[in-house]
Amino acid sequence: TQRFILALDSDVAGDQATLRGLDVARQVMDREVVPVPTPRGLIRFEDRLAADIRIVSLPPGRDPDEVIRE
Repeated sequence: TQRFILALDSDVAGDQATLRGLDVARQVMDREVVPVPTPRGLIRFEDRLAADIRIVSLPPGRDPDEVIRE
């Protein structure tokens, strides 16, 4: 599984860039089928991205570059 961490500006533009990044990931990344139990005790299969994608919340008014350099 690949791991990606998105750390973008904590403003509207950063939020929009995060959504675009997630959209691109959904379009181009590999997928895997995984079993998931249902409330009725059955198993169904879900299609999931073969990646671990995390989003880092930055303090308001701080650029990712500033936070990394600290």
